Amino acid sequence: MKKNRFYFLAMVALVLSFTLVLGSCGANPKGLAKQSYELTQQILAVGTDLNKATALQKKAAAIAEKVEKLSAADQATYTQELARLVSGQ
Repeated sequence: MKKNRFYFLAMVALVLSFTLVLGSCGANPKGLAKQSYELTQQILAVGTDLNKATALQKKAAAIAEKVEKLSAADQATYTQELARLVSGQ
């Protein structure tokens, strides 16, 4: 019984640590800009697959929500990084 409890607590700790790591990635304006750019490229390459386009649009909306929550300075960084990625520099 103790062994099962230990494994359960270990799994909970592991899941929580991954959640923290993944959650902190969203606050990175340069990371969000890269995600936006890559998602835009995927949307352009979808073609006529409406299911895939819909899924990608939902992801884009989620990224847009994260960008709206950024501070003004981070939004400026996001915009500059996105412009840099689009221009190919």
